[in-house]
Amino acid sequence: RERLDAGRELAETAEPDSGGRLETLTAALRRCHGAKNARDAERYLARVFHGTATPAELVLALGSISAFASAVAEMAERAKARGDESYENETDDLGLSSLCQSRLLRRLLFEACDPHVAATCASLLSAVDAEAARAGRATPATALKPDDNRFPELEGTRKAVADAVRDLNDLLPELRDALIRGAENTTVSGAGKQKTLSARGGATKGAVSLVPACLGYVTVALVEHLIELPESLEGVPHDWVRVSTNKSKKVVRYHPPAVLERAAALERARERHAGACEAAWRRFLSVECAGRFLELRGAVRAAAGLDALCSFAALARQEGYCCPTFLDADATDETDETDRDTLEAELAEESRAGKRA
Repeated sequence: RERLDAGRELAETAEPDSGGRLETLTAALRRCHGAKNARDAERYLARVFHGTATPAELVLALGSISAFASAVAEMAERAKARGDESYENETDDLGLSSLCQSRLLRRLLFEACDPHVAATCASLLSAVDAEAARAGRATPATALKPDDNRFPELEGTRKAVADAVRDLNDLLPELRDALIRGAENTTVSGAGKQKTLSARGGATKGAVSLVPACLGYVTVALVEHLIELPESLEGVPHDWVRVSTNKSKKVVRYHPPAVLERAAALERARERHAGACEAAWRRFLSVECAGRFLELRGAVRAAAGLDALCSFAALARQEGYCCPTFLDADATDETDETDRDTLEAELAEESRAGKRA
């Protein structure tokens, strides 16, 4: 009976563009729980409970719940703002009494927009890079935002990565000085004794000018920390490893030994940090997220119940459908023996006709 009451009320108030209090309910369900990749919110929550959810799945599930809770709250606010208080209840903090009369509808709407559930979604989403997760860029190793209080174990590995990067950057002035010394020595040795001092000085300045004023690292074909120099530059230290050339740009790329050593240290720090991040992600799922599984699943199931009732209501608006009427428990059967005998005879005749056919 509760389900019929809810279906009747939705048929009257939830028809799109009808001006009813729940006219946007179907659209909100379609937008929040019917969009691509959001229809499996309960399955995603199950993966969260078992610790196997990806960042994208977690964000989609929590985002669907949070968005629908906000949509229901907005519907209640609009109903209160336009003075529709036919079912007003002073104890109803969410204003759902002004939105619907059916007890089943109120219960489902409350479970779907429970402020505690909305706060839970906001708290969990605040720990994750939601934008990167929605774009598919986030992995368990990169999904969590830096947070000293929430994930203190990641601060040590993150600092180690930053220190390794700083060591590589601090090496650049030394590398430039080595290039300048090599260019000067090559120019002086190649000038010859016959040239004047001023001529040799001009040649030295010309060679040094080929050294980049601001030396930096480049990445080519996923190879990091390359030193890119003009191919006409002489005096490059002999122990620098020549990695690649670019004839069109007339440049040569090198890996100095000191850079290789510190790049290896950076790679080790990155691997340790990635492992710590993945372990923190698993703990985040198993401790913070899985502990809220029941309340989050309740919100998803409430939305599913509302979706089913909206489908019943849409069917009830069509021609040829009516709402059944329930009799009281003490109602008596007023059919007399004559009516019963007639009915049995008609049923027997229909059965014989069916066999002859």
